[in-house]
Amino acid sequence: MSDLFAPARPASDRLSPLVLRRALGYIEAHLDRDIKVADVAAARGLSASHCKEQLRRSTGLHVH
Repeated sequence: MSDLFAPARPASDRLSPLVLRRALGYIEAHLDRDIKVADVAAARGLSASHCKEQLRRSTGLHVH
């Protein structure tokens, strides 16, 4: 099946716009450090694996 006809992922698979802004704000505020996914996840109250997947789905980019 082509991606064109694949069902859209539910919004619950992505970070809400507010949480995404806050996560990206955390990253921008700490660019002078070695930021780990676990740090961003903890700041948002998520598990690292859940945060990693939701960031990828929300931005279309891998966290690394």
